[in-house]
Amino acid sequence: ATNTLKQAGYTVDYYPGEEVTVEFYRNLPTHGYELIILRVHSALAHYAFTETMSGNVGLFTGELYSTRSHVNEQLTDQVTKARISQEYPEYFGILPKFVKSTMKGTFQNSLIIMMGCYGLTYTSMAEALVEKGAKAYISWKGSVSATHTDQATAQLLKHLITEKQTIEQAVNNTMEEVGADPAYNSQLIYYPLEVGNQTIEDT
Repeated sequence: ATNTLKQAGYTVDYYPGEEVTVEFYRNLPTHGYELIILRVHSALAHYAFTETMSGNVGLFTGELYSTRSHVNEQLTDQVTKARISQEYPEYFGILPKFVKSTMKGTFQNSLIIMMGCYGLTYTSMAEALVEKGAKAYISWKGSVSATHTDQATAQLLKHLITEKQTIEQAVNNTMEEVGADPAYNSQLIYYPLEVGNQTIEDT
């Protein structure tokens, strides 16, 4: 991904997992990024998150959960604790309300690719990010393996960045080439539909 972007003239900032904290998400819009790729775990709130908030998609951080941190955000259902399974520790996860209420600044027409599971099973996270200034949000309609989302994202970036295809063309071509996730049959889609005819360079 970095090579594809750099060859097209982009400057790339990379943040390893341990740097993806609640504060990282809080300040994400302030960087003015044109393209944001989130290679993070994500889940439906009623599945991996402790609250039973049906229809909410949450994004994991790499910050270990504590009852003493981000207390106001916990009390107002902006962040919650999340874990991949019972064998793993609990981390903080951010919910759509966090994007709307607590993120600083606005995205500058950014295209956001969210590589994790369930990113567009519901549109709650996509709606929040677009409301915050993102141009579009591309993600999976269900669960996806790391291998499959890596392969699909590499193809998607080639179509978007190198070939300058529209969002709709790039997503459709990626699905034709790599297919749905072989284990979960999850499809890559985008939100909102009306931006399908735009390229990453359109403002």
